[in-house]
Amino acid sequence: LATFPPDAETVRIASVSAQMTRASVSRGSGADDAAIALNNLKIHDELFLLSEIGAGSGAKIVVWPEANGKVDKADEAALIERGRDFARQHRIYLSMALFVRIPGQRLRENKTVTLDPEGEIVSTYFKARPPPGEPSVIGDGVIPVIETPFGVISSVICSDMDSPFHLRQQAVREGIDIMLAPSWDWEEIDPYHTYLSSYRAIENGFSMVRQANDGLSMAMDYQGNVLAAMDHFTTRERVMISQVPMRGRRTIYAQIGDVIAWLCVVALALTIGRTIVRKSASRQRRT
Repeated sequence: LATFPPDAETVRIASVSAQMTRASVSRGSGADDAAIALNNLKIHDELFLLSEIGAGSGAKIVVWPEANGKVDKADEAALIERGRDFARQHRIYLSMALFVRIPGQRLRENKTVTLDPEGEIVSTYFKARPPPGEPSVIGDGVIPVIETPFGVISSVICSDMDSPFHLRQQAVREGIDIMLAPSWDWEEIDPYHTYLSSYRAIENGFSMVRQANDGLSMAMDYQGNVLAAMDHFTTRERVMISQVPMRGRRTIYAQIGDVIAWLCVVALALTIGRTIVRKSASRQRRT
């Protein structure tokens, strides 16, 4: 990576966050459905307003943070249709991060729906590695590959980026240029969770745009250079604009994973075993 610094053309990406609380997400069965729907609509309006600011800045890709598009299952189609109209109108790729409440179920559909400039759905990805206790439907874990004029882009969600094993898929080994990582943190893990995610970008040779509610949003290239950053707790801004390289790099780690580390473990075990055998043989000779 040090030998091949980013030199590709860049694409402007806008990542936006509407104000939302964890308490509002946990409400459901006993809450007033009309009040929930009204609150959801206010969040949607804010998301599209902020997205319009981003698109107006010249962004070709707009990203929402994890679970920001909170919606009931009955209203999901209308929200996605609104997103399709927006993507067509502004000629952008729109990554909508949705949190869909299903009547009678505790678990939510925590997913991203990515639309192209024609308003067509090019990817739907469900969060695959939620932390313990999180009420998210677990997806199949297959990382999407989206071919665009701005490189190969993909999307995983928040804690999916914590796992090097989850990222070790054929799609990533063959080359992802830009990873969109919508996320939702909390103050106690800000900014460390974002720093952790940056390892996946460096390991696998892709640039990353991580938009985080209640945390540190950051765009970085595959060398770890910070391109833009915005902390939820230190600024009132909710739109982050970044210029991101359109080409990543294939890395040795993406191809072989932890082979070198495991070889070190094997070498250590062999060394310990050899030492034990030699000491045992030495004692036998003395006796």
